[in-house]
Amino acid sequence: MQQPRNLKGLFEILLVIGIILAIPLFFVIRSQAQAAEPTATMVWPTNTPQGVGGAMTAAAPTPAPSEMPVVATGKEPPACSFPLAQTRIMVSQSETYTFSKPQVVLTVKQPIHVYQWLPDNQRALIGEETNPGESVAIFNTQTGKIQVFGSRGSASDGPPAWVTSLNAVIYPRTAVTGSQLMISRGDPANIQLLDELKSTSNTPRFFAGVKPDGSQLIYLGGSDKQLHNRNISQGALGAVQSHPFDISQWTYRNPAPVFRMAWRPGSTQVFLYSNEFGNYTFLLDVNTGQVCELNLFGKEDSNDWRKSWVMTGHWSPNGRFLAVVRTKGGLPIDFSDLLVLDTVTGKLYQTDATKFGPSDLDPQGKHFISDVAWAPDNQHLAVIGRVDSAGGKSTSPIDRLFLLDFLGGKAVQVSSDELGPNFETNLLWSSDGSKLMVMCPNGLCLLSVQKGVQP
Repeated sequence: MQQPRNLKGLFEILLVIGIILAIPLFFVIRSQAQAAEPTATMVWPTNTPQGVGGAMTAAAPTPAPSEMPVVATGKEPPACSFPLAQTRIMVSQSETYTFSKPQVVLTVKQPIHVYQWLPDNQRALIGEETNPGESVAIFNTQTGKIQVFGSRGSASDGPPAWVTSLNAVIYPRTAVTGSQLMISRGDPANIQLLDELKSTSNTPRFFAGVKPDGSQLIYLGGSDKQLHNRNISQGALGAVQSHPFDISQWTYRNPAPVFRMAWRPGSTQVFLYSNEFGNYTFLLDVNTGQVCELNLFGKEDSNDWRKSWVMTGHWSPNGRFLAVVRTKGGLPIDFSDLLVLDTVTGKLYQTDATKFGPSDLDPQGKHFISDVAWAPDNQHLAVIGRVDSAGGKSTSPIDRLFLLDFLGGKAVQVSSDELGPNFETNLLWSSDGSKLMVMCPNGLCLLSVQKGVQP
C-alpha cells in the first residue's frame, strides 16, 4: 500500500507546479488579446475642402532605458490637390532691388541666429549662443541695443516667435520632464510657463507656431495626442482649446520624427516637414485637423537609401508659393538645392545650387544653399550659396549672397563679402523690403535695399 500513497503525493506536487506555471501564461495571453482589440478613436470633424501651411521644434528628453524601439504604424495620408484650399490667385508686380554694401551692426564672439523681423522693421528677434545654452533677445538695428527676454538649452529647442499684440516672445525649451512653452514680456526673471508636454522616444516631439498675423497660437506633439489652440486678441491669450490629433497616425515610413512648421499667410494651414528620419511633407488645417501630403520630390528610386527631405521651408508673403531647401540622405549632407511650389497649379520650380557659386571660382566643389528669404514681390528670393572645396581643393567654405528670380531662373550675386556661415537661421528680409539682415563672420550685417518697378 505504500506505493499508491507515494504516487498520489507525486501527482499532487505535479498539479501544484502546473498551476503555478499556468498563472503567468494566462496573463500573457490576456494582454496580447487586449493589444489586438481595436481601440476607439475620437474623430475630429472636418468641414473644409481637401488641401492645406513661424516654426518651432523642441528636442525630447532622453528616453528611459525601459522604452523599446517602435516601428512606423501610420497610414499614408491622401495627396494634396491643386489649387490648394484657401489659395488666393493673384499676380504680383515684379520689382527691382538695389543693395548697399553689408554693414556690421552687431559684433559678437558666439554664433547668432536670426529668427524674425518685428513689424516696425527696425528690431529683430535673435538668439545668441551663450555656451552652454542660448539667450532669446530683441535686437534694435538702429541703436544696437539688445534686450534679453529669456534663455534655454539651445537653438535646437526650436525658433521663438514675437507676438505684437502681447508685446511678448513665445518660445519652446526642453526640460527634464518634457518640452515647455514659455512666454516672456521682457523680464528674464519673470517668465511664465504656458504649457508643458511630456515626450518620449516613441512619440512625436513637441512643436509650436504663431500665425503670421499674431492672432493664433498652436502647439502639439508629446504623448497627449492633442492639438492645442489659443486665440490671441486685445492683448490677451484665449483659453486653451484642445482637439484629438495624433500625428503618428500619418508617420508611415519612420516613427517619431522631428517636425518643423511654416504657417501659410492668410490661412489656417501649416506646412509640417520632418528631418531625414521620415522625410515627411504634410499640410495641416489647424481648424479641422485635416492632413494631406505634398509630393515635393517626385518619384524617387526605391533602391536608393538617400531620400529627399526639407531642411527649411518658407511661404511667400502672399501665401501662393512655398520655397524649400531640399537635401538627401543623412548628416553631414553633401548637397542642397531650392524647390518652389506654386500652390495654384502644383508646378515645381527647381534651382540648382551651382547657380549660387562665386563667378570667379572654378565650378568644381560641393555646392549648397544655406538659407533663403522672400522679397516683398513674391517673385524674388535672397539666397545664401555655399561652396566647399572650391576648384577641387580643400579650402574653407565660401558663402555669398545672391538675388534669384525663380520664375526666370536668373541669379545675380549681391555681394562679394563673406556672409552667412550658418544653415537655416541666417537670413531675414524685412516686410517693407527696405532691409536685409544676414549673418556675417563676426556677428550680424545689414544691407539697405532700394526698390523699383520692373519695366
